Amino acid sequence: MLARQLGITLPKLPPPVPDRIADWCAHSFATGDQNWLVFCNTTSLYAVFAKADGVTDGESLARRLGGMVLQVITANGFSTQARAFKAALTEYQWAPIPDRSVLGSINELIYLADPLFDDPHLTPGSLAERVSNAPMSAIGMNSPKKVFARMGTQPETEGRIHRQSLRQVGPFSSQ
Repeated sequence: MLARQLGITLPKLPPPVPDRIADWCAHSFATGDQNWLVFCNTTSLYAVFAKADGVTDGESLARRLGGMVLQVITANGFSTQARAFKAALTEYQWAPIPDRSVLGSINELIYLADPLFDDPHLTPGSLAERVSNAPMSAIGMNSPKKVFARMGTQPETEGRIHRQSLRQVGPFSSQ
């Protein structure tokens, strides 16, 4: 749905993902009179929220995703992951993802975040910190924060990879 709204053409088959730290999906939602985006790492379900104002196409979506993710993970102390993510900021490709389990998880994260949008002191970093502490069944009742903290600090193991309908594959453009 988001791809259609922004005029993004998706390939039929998703290409391989070279680095799970750079593999994020995007979903739009509304709360109150504001339109929002949630960016979710497909492996850890770590969520970053951003206003949707000014996002009109795939390029502006990639810029918002890359900028907000880097800002939030840096602010929340994920220096190893931020370095890996920043190194991947060169190009992007969108792809469809057939697994609906991550979409359900994203909807849970939005539900958890919804009452927090009323806080006048809310920052993107504090919102990610609060929402990503919740245990999620899709990642074995671990919290997205704990799973994301382990990414890039140990060899990647095979496991269930979570996806949704619109996913960025590989690195993004930071321009």
